[in-house]
Amino acid sequence: MLNQASVVGKVKSSFLQDDGYYVLLEVQRSYKEVNGRFAKDVIKCRIWRSLSEDVTNKYRVGMILSLSGRINATNNDFYIDCYDVDYLGTK
Repeated sequence: MLNQASVVGKVKSSFLQDDGYYVLLEVQRSYKEVNGRFAKDVIKCRIWRSLSEDVTNKYRVGMILSLSGRINATNNDFYIDCYDVDYLGTK
């Protein structure tokens, strides 16, 4: 098995915790709901090591990013441990 995840979404917020720098990414689902609109999920992504310094200096709320990493789940928390971040633009 392979634990790998890639998500593309808009940066909703970012914050620093004891165990790393986090980005909340708003990701649009690939299908419409009954009302004709696309639902959106907010995914918590942890960025660490030297990559976190780049992200804090370059990326802001509203930018569209592509994140790659591993899914990590603890008792009541689910997030993606990111090892690659790419800037895709703004909208």
